[in-house]
Amino acid sequence: PEKRTAILAAAVEAFTENGFDRTSVAQIVKRAGVAQGTFYLYFESKGHLVPAIVSFIIEQFLQRLQSVPEESVSNPDSLLTTLIDVTFAITKEQQQLIAFCYSGMAHFGHASQWEQIYAPYYQWIRQRLEALQKDGLVHPELDPVYTANFLVGVLEHTAEDHYLFGADPEQTDRVRNELWRFLRRAIQP
Repeated sequence: PEKRTAILAAAVEAFTENGFDRTSVAQIVKRAGVAQGTFYLYFESKGHLVPAIVSFIIEQFLQRLQSVPEESVSNPDSLLTTLIDVTFAITKEQQQLIAFCYSGMAHFGHASQWEQIYAPYYQWIRQRLEALQKDGLVHPELDPVYTANFLVGVLEHTAEDHYLFGADPEQTDRVRNELWRFLRRAIQP
């Protein structure tokens, strides 16, 4: 719904500017242009915004991946390049929000929702791996379900380590290239 989206967008802006603790529900609804009661139609509390924000970030991943032409992910090399490009771009763009989400998911007890939120992202990767495996382009003994999960873990860890923990920006290409080589070796037949 439009009002839920407005609340979520306002919360993202407010959290990014002021931090979670210094942002009130009143500030969020004012920014969203909705009544305070409307907030509680969609969210039980400010803490319940955290899983919605994680979902928002994952939707960004999926939108970018789904907008890539299918031929751009039709072989392991281009699939890995696309995954690295998207992961690094979104992590760089949303680094403050991602850091907040990690602490917020743990703090508010929403960590159990993590896998459910990530399911469409894992599925997108799994489907591509299965297709590449059928063509003999990915190791036949790899389980695409686990491999998709492992890929996301390594991709996110590397991008987050680089952007969230102050890595040298001049090393970005080197990190990305080494990540690509590592992942390629991991899935090659």
